[in-house]
Amino acid sequence: MQQKRKAILLTRPQRQAERFAASCRARFGPETEIVISPLIKIGFIRDNKPFEKTDLAIFTSENGVEAFVRNRPGRGVSAWCVGSRTARAARDCGMEAKVASGTADALADEIIAARPAERLIHFRGEHASTDLASRLAAAGLQAQDRIVYRQSARSMSSRAKKLMEGETTVVLPLFSSRSARLFLAESGCKKQDLQPVAISKAVAHVLESAGFENITIALRPDASALLDAMARLMDA
Repeated sequence: MQQKRKAILLTRPQRQAERFAASCRARFGPETEIVISPLIKIGFIRDNKPFEKTDLAIFTSENGVEAFVRNRPGRGVSAWCVGSRTARAARDCGMEAKVASGTADALADEIIAARPAERLIHFRGEHASTDLASRLAAAGLQAQDRIVYRQSARSMSSRAKKLMEGETTVVLPLFSSRSARLFLAESGCKKQDLQPVAISKAVAHVLESAGFENITIALRPDASALLDAMARLMDA
């Protein structure tokens, strides 16, 4: 029996989607059909509030790092980061970055355990899955957040809609709960041969709440583990 054709639909912001698409082609072959249809557009916000040499920055995304250095030099800044890619972005800007495993919750646990005396400032987008600053403040730390970028919703492209309406099996990696919610709002359907891959249980829960059952969840909340999870579907 001939296998149905498979394609990958990426809904991340454009730059991140293009980078992940390159990883997909390296993993699954250059002929892999990939449709990029960002459902979120990043827009940076001017931040003129002071950041002292004694302050510690917190970053839960590369966008937070970029927003920070758009407003001030990064060299010499001490930072706590979620995940190796965000930490790498911070180090590339001259920061001294400590990295926590995978999630904002894990980062909060590590910061609370370390109990830094310095003021902590979380540079984040307007949409965040965890109120990190409030959790740190509740633990007795000096913590606040600053919204330094927007994540504006975008419509699904005509090419993506055509893919969703066709006979192709669609593998759909989802990197955040918000992107999952935006996809559900945009797609307006439960495509029978849609194969969603969630980066975490929290993302999977959004899909389960909408009635999806065939959800693959990455073993770790990072892009590498998400690719591994996708491989099980692409090779099937």
